[in-house]
Amino acid sequence: MSRSSPNYSIAALMKYARREPWEAVLGASMEAHLEPASAETGLSVEEINEELGEDWQGPVFGCAFEHALTLEIEPDGRNLVDDYLKRRGWSESRSNVVYLNALRHSVLSLYLVSEVVPGRSMQLEDILRGGDPVEVIEHSATQLLVQGDVIAARVMEVEGVHLLSGGMLPFRAIGRDDCVLEILREWHQRRDPGDALPEDAQLRELAPLICTRWLVNGLVSSGRAEPPQLLNADGEEMLFHHIDFPLAKGTRVAEVSRLLSAAGWLMLADDGAWLWVPEDAAKAQGETGGVRILGDVTLSQRRLIAQVNSTDRALEIIDRLHELLGDRIGEPDVSVDALEPWLDDDASEDGTDDLSAISVDEAERVVHAALTEHYRATLDMRLPALGGVTPRTAATSEAGRVKVEAWLRSLEEGATKSGGPISTYDFTWLWEALGLRGRHH
Repeated sequence: MSRSSPNYSIAALMKYARREPWEAVLGASMEAHLEPASAETGLSVEEINEELGEDWQGPVFGCAFEHALTLEIEPDGRNLVDDYLKRRGWSESRSNVVYLNALRHSVLSLYLVSEVVPGRSMQLEDILRGGDPVEVIEHSATQLLVQGDVIAARVMEVEGVHLLSGGMLPFRAIGRDDCVLEILREWHQRRDPGDALPEDAQLRELAPLICTRWLVNGLVSSGRAEPPQLLNADGEEMLFHHIDFPLAKGTRVAEVSRLLSAAGWLMLADDGAWLWVPEDAAKAQGETGGVRILGDVTLSQRRLIAQVNSTDRALEIIDRLHELLGDRIGEPDVSVDALEPWLDDDASEDGTDDLSAISVDEAERVVHAALTEHYRATLDMRLPALGGVTPRTAATSEAGRVKVEAWLRSLEEGATKSGGPISTYDFTWLWEALGLRGRHH
């Protein structure tokens, strides 16, 4: 190995890290990258190793090692790379010193791959931080990756050229979108404007979580772990509640209908049907574009039925309807269905599973309702993949529309590949909501 190669410096740095306090720092980083995935899946580190094979060890160690290179320890803010260069920098070439300093200040982020030139270069767009795509010079990874892949990596600018560090994590297609959404959700939470940490420091703290999600993504793909928990737009576990109130004897349907229509939190959607929406949105009757729908209520001659997708919402709407209607309704019958079993390709087919009696149409109805709620909220979320603006805003410019179209097509492609009820979801309404109906092919 040439002394002028960055690999020589990395090998020397690994050897240097065997001394204290750096050995303890590296050990803590390894634990932070491995233990959460073990706890989440119920698999030991050895079982994860056995399931994913030896190929995962190198990337995980690389990520944990590179994360340790960015850490500063108290009380004096010492850093492994700084310490190494202070004591051994005289033995390193100038270009290797530049490389090590770039690695010391690097951050792990998620990137969308495009414009791959095998053996030479690719374009990477930062999913978490947004911004313009950058051209990365890379030999080996560009022979494995294709446009549309998602990777976790450290992109470093070294003497005017963008390079990848050694610890790259490619996400597998199955379960990938759920993992990416969970990382995005955590990233948005950490970027609270009130947080005093600069953006790079916040993202640096996210590195172990990104690695955990990559490990879980691999285990989901192999069938050894459950997909991440499905949550609604409020971050609540997705559980579909069918709440059936009987109308009290002598109650007039017209009176119940009048009270429902006058409620500040219900929007009339159709004859005998209302949408539960935020109270300020209910004032704009009939204008549902961009409005978060929390549930729905339907009224018949004998029954009032509410449907929501979380336990918290179920408890709230029961209280709201009792307060609104009083003794005009009785105590409800509540049934609860989880979404996950309907997405399980291995569900029992011998009739012994309680869910085997659920029709395909009913499964699709519930799954599609959940997707609609999620995407309706997403239309007004600032997405890093769209340059940090919402899909609605991006769709107002030609350059933004190109990005939005790519985003929509990736959603459609992912749904088609997923199988089950998700694969039949119709995204046409999303294109129409963004004014892109004529561009949908």
